Amino acid sequence: MPRPTDIYVADHGSIQLFIPTTDLGSEWLQEHLPEDCPSLGRGYAVETRFAGLIIEGAIAAGLEVV
Repeated sequence: MPRPTDIYVADHGSIQLFIPTTDLGSEWLQEHLPEDCPSLGRGYAVETRFAGLIIEGAIAAGLEVV
């Protein structure tokens, strides 16, 4: 059975919306994003220039990101 996605990343041009889809994904984002990171619904808005580093960090921590 495939592993569930922990974080879904929605591309909105200059902003990437990181949406946690598991408790693990939610916990990881809360621990690794700044406290003042804007939230939109259940997701976190991140400037595109920072998205790659966040994705790499989540993957390195063993999370599934799409």
